[in-house]
Amino acid sequence: MVLESSGAVIDRDEEAVSTTQKKFRIQLDFARKDFLEIERLAEELGLATRAELFRSALVTLRWMVQKKQAGCTILAVTPDDRLIEPEFEFLQGLEKAQGAASTVHKEILANR
Repeated sequence: MVLESSGAVIDRDEEAVSTTQKKFRIQLDFARKDFLEIERLAEELGLATRAELFRSALVTLRWMVQKKQAGCTILAVTPDDRLIEPEFEFLQGLEKAQGAASTVHKEILANR
């Protein structure tokens, strides 16, 4: 069975899947430069397959969403100890109600 949704093709291979865990095949189309970036990242990270790269990216994205929903601020610290809040448009609107931790985060960012 093949399902199509928002440009992705999902191929559910019933025969090759164990009864305990179903696997889904997703076919994605990338521009050459993006494909080469995927290959470069997988090699740089020492990953054996592109699937490992996407699983790692999914874990990272899930963590970011959970932290933003919990009211956390995601920061990067530069080698010279400056704080940078990365701007991820796809995470906008996930923040929960403001609390004491959020106030501290804003103060830290204001003093960077």
